[in-house]
Amino acid sequence: MYLDFFGFKEPPFSISPNPKYLFMSRQHQDALAHLLYSLETSGGFVLLTGEVGTGKTTITRCFLEKVPDNAQIAYVMHPKLSAVDLLATICDELSIPYRRSQDDLKWLIDSIHRHLLHNFSLGRRTILIIDEAQNLSISVLEQIRLLTNLETDEAKLMNIILIGQPELREIFVKPQLRQLNQRITARCHLHNLNLNDTWEYIQHRLKIAGAISNPFTFNVAKMIHRLTGGVPRLMNVICDRALLGAYASESRQVTPAVLKKSAFEVLDEEASQSGSVKRSTGDSSWVGLVLVIILLTFFVGVAWLKTNPNTASLPLNKTEQKSIEKELSPHTKKENNVPTRSVRDELINRLKKPVSNIKNPSENVRPLFQPVTDQAISFLLIQETIKS
Repeated sequence: MYLDFFGFKEPPFSISPNPKYLFMSRQHQDALAHLLYSLETSGGFVLLTGEVGTGKTTITRCFLEKVPDNAQIAYVMHPKLSAVDLLATICDELSIPYRRSQDDLKWLIDSIHRHLLHNFSLGRRTILIIDEAQNLSISVLEQIRLLTNLETDEAKLMNIILIGQPELREIFVKPQLRQLNQRITARCHLHNLNLNDTWEYIQHRLKIAGAISNPFTFNVAKMIHRLTGGVPRLMNVICDRALLGAYASESRQVTPAVLKKSAFEVLDEEASQSGSVKRSTGDSSWVGLVLVIILLTFFVGVAWLKTNPNTASLPLNKTEQKSIEKELSPHTKKENNVPTRSVRDELINRLKKPVSNIKNPSENVRPLFQPVTDQAISFLLIQETIKS
């Protein structure tokens, strides 16, 4: 709709994983290098992970374009299958004939093994790519590990690439998958784009689409980065809607007002108003941790004061001190404003005198007098002086 208005040859911000639009940031270059590395190694696993919308599928499509002709690819995109169904899918991808009545594990593995040996004899490589691998069960992952046991004396017969969300890395640390974890020869994780990459990403896609000028300013790109958190897929959605909004208002530039309205239309209300596609889990966890620390400190303090009641006395503030001194002044010596030594000594001796009127006190009997602090003694001295 807006292509002619902005001079585009095709929509620049389509969410389809078109390898032509792949923005090769440093981390995307590293990811592609890891996948190409799997073509040079004999066996093992390559693990590619990343948040939703960070470009894992686009990287994979770009990799497939660079696969040499002497390699055969089995690409499994929906891996939420049983072990038997997964092996049957691999057979379908590699054009291995099998009969449905014989789709048991042993028969399928034997068929795959024969095919791998045939490819190896012809100098062909066999690569298995499993997308959305975080959906694989532990038993299916163990079955995939066993496929790497199909080998000759010289090399493994199959290379395996697992692609998934960050949860996939957490799955591999489980004790029952330690053998599989040890066979991973390369790992790469895609993070969200930073601000500079976001700006270059927008310019890159506009250039591929044939744009003559840039409808987005750097300040608008900063807003896009803040709204999307640097997730490329969300950037595509918001930028596409923003271009449509600018076209509707007959503006050659995407203004902040148009961008905010577009974000409100494609994101939830809370995210578009707060300027972030999602709240940081780190911030929430810190708030919760601070509250827990405050509550623990409070309850520990209360418990400690119950077991140590003497420490509960607090120093007097200035107002209370002046009031006491005013009441005390007529009953004390003018030269030093302190009680006489005899009164002080008698009171201290009385306070420190042990209680002896309880016969055979048990541990559960609480003494009538607890040891007192210097502040408590001072306060009692003042009271005694006033009485005298």
